[in-house]
Amino acid sequence: MNTNSLALILFFLLTGCAHQGVYNIKQLNVKPINKELRRTILQSDSYELQMTPDGMFQRQMVFDVQFKNTSADSLIIDPSQFTYCPVYPKNYVSTDQIHVQCVNPDAALEQMRENKTNLIAAKNPYSLKDKSIGDILTDGLIEGSINLIFGIDTDDENYETWEEKELAWNKEKESELKSIAANIDFLENKALLKTTLPPNKTIGGKILFPIETKASQIQIILPVGNQSDTVCFKQTIDWY
Repeated sequence: MNTNSLALILFFLLTGCAHQGVYNIKQLNVKPINKELRRTILQSDSYELQMTPDGMFQRQMVFDVQFKNTSADSLIIDPSQFTYCPVYPKNYVSTDQIHVQCVNPDAALEQMRENKTNLIAAKNPYSLKDKSIGDILTDGLIEGSINLIFGIDTDDENYETWEEKELAWNKEKESELKSIAANIDFLENKALLKTTLPPNKTIGGKILFPIETKASQIQIILPVGNQSDTVCFKQTIDWY
């Protein structure tokens, strides 16, 4: 496995794609439409919802949510079914109607555990440990040929030796294992997972959405039970 292969195993963006410019965000500001409220409270026919913007985690938009089942039947709460429709400023023209899917926490947790297993098992391609003399000579010849073909100067101060590449690969692997551990901890201990909520019971946790950077408002659609409700927030972004 080379350095590029390692990068592919690295931390996903909990659902898949990163929205353009998300890594240049200094601060994400999401607030209820009503300026006087810190959170949105929704009273539906079957449940009560409290929903509070909670900044970002790993470049994803975070909401703290709490559901109380006020019906006589159990309710299935499935964050993977939540979506939002971005509302754009008047001077921005969008060609398509976008629905941004909430991160599926159960699938993300399974993927993170698999990534951890794969990354722990990954062997450093620059390590000489367990390599035969033939393999070492072959690797040396290949690297020497590449340097010759592309005119790479091994005396250049920016040239990385085999040992430096081995050390850099190990550091990258260690960094990504820490990142994966942080995500597993978030998903296991803080995220709202899919659950069946009995009558008169309450459950809470965090949900994550990819950030649509061009949106000035987001309309979050929450299908729960036999109904679907919408809550709205304003969004502004401070950039680096």
